[in-house]
Amino acid sequence: MNLSALSLMIRHFWHGGYSLGASFWLMGVVGSVALAGILAAVLFSLDDPSLLLILAMSVLSMAYNAWIVVGIWRSAGSYSGRQSYAYAARALMAVFAIYSVASLMLMFYMLLLGGAVMLNPPFIK
Repeated sequence: MNLSALSLMIRHFWHGGYSLGASFWLMGVVGSVALAGILAAVLFSLDDPSLLLILAMSVLSMAYNAWIVVGIWRSAGSYSGRQSYAYAARALMAVFAIYSVASLMLMFYMLLLGGAVMLNPPFIK
C-alpha cells in the first residue's frame, strides 16, 4: 500500500465512508488490539524506556482512539441497517471517548505527581 492510498483510506474512514461493521470490527477492535500489541512489544523490548517515548506512544494511542471514535460515529450515522446497531455503536464510542479522556487525564496527573517514579517504580525490577 503506497502513501497516497493510505492517506485516502484514513480520510475515507474519518468521514464515515466505510460500512459500520468494517469500521467497528476492523478499525475499532482489530486495529486497536494491533496497535496496543505493537506499542507493548516496543515498550517491553526496551530495558529502560524513556519518559518521552512513553509520552509519544500515549499520544499516538490517543490520536488513534480519537480517529476511530469519529470514524465509527460517522459510519453509524449513515448506517441503513438495523438502527439498534447504529445506536449501540454510538453508545460504545461515547463510552470509549469518555474512557480515553479519563485515561489521558490520569496519565497527566501521574506525570504531575512524579510520573517517572510511578511509571517505573524502584521496587519492581
